Amino acid sequence: NLAENKFNCEFIVDQGGIESMREVMKHHSSNPAVMKEVARTLKNIASASPEYADMIAREGLLESCLNACASHPNECGTFAIEVMDSVLKNSSDPRGVAQRVVKNGGLQIFESTLKKYPN
Repeated sequence: NLAENKFNCEFIVDQGGIESMREVMKHHSSNPAVMKEVARTLKNIASASPEYADMIAREGLLESCLNACASHPNECGTFAIEVMDSVLKNSSDPRGVAQRVVKNGGLQIFESTLKKYPN
């Protein structure tokens, strides 16, 4: 994964990689192999810089992650949760990220998923 290097993360972001990841998630949120790689890339980008974590949130990827959790909790939900966790941990505004997740029904989605898949 090219996003394992901070300088590569900068290049990926500069070339529109976050927007591309959003489109990939929109069309392939039910594919575990694709979602695993998207999650790995986005986690690394978010970890590279608080600015990038904030950009991921602004670009609507939190909502894409919540949609993946709601639609495909068993197959792809874990990967989506990993992205949200990385954005939350690395954002310059973690409270704002958490509020955005809650505002978009995140608590209900997580509760529903835990009831379906308690382990």
